[in-house]
Amino acid sequence: MSCKICGLTASCKCHEPERILHAAVKSEPLLGRRIFFGKCHADCFFKGHNMGVKMSGKADDQGFLTNKGRYVTRSEAAKIAFEQGQILRPTGYLISEDLWHRHDNGRYDHDEIKGYVLREESK
Repeated sequence: MSCKICGLTASCKCHEPERILHAAVKSEPLLGRRIFFGKCHADCFFKGHNMGVKMSGKADDQGFLTNKGRYVTRSEAAKIAFEQGQILRPTGYLISEDLWHRHDNGRYDHDEIKGYVLREESK
């Protein structure tokens, strides 16, 4: 049986609700725009700088990647994270620490492949 959205198998990711996976920062578009992702935005800058890439300083170029492969701004990410229960209170502007920092009620660990993964004690 194939998916009505993508035409692949019904077990594809198209059926999952959109959620936040990684913090993300865009590079400057000098040699083609790149997106670096990680646990927090500082990690993204670190990865880009280590590769010799000039990172963007624009506020809208610091956002998040979703499980649907979309780059979203911090305000879009805040809405998605709240709707999916990734954060417990609504906020107009998501920071990665809202998801992973224990003092900010973050309930997730970060995996470079899987993204933000709910901690065992939070399940």
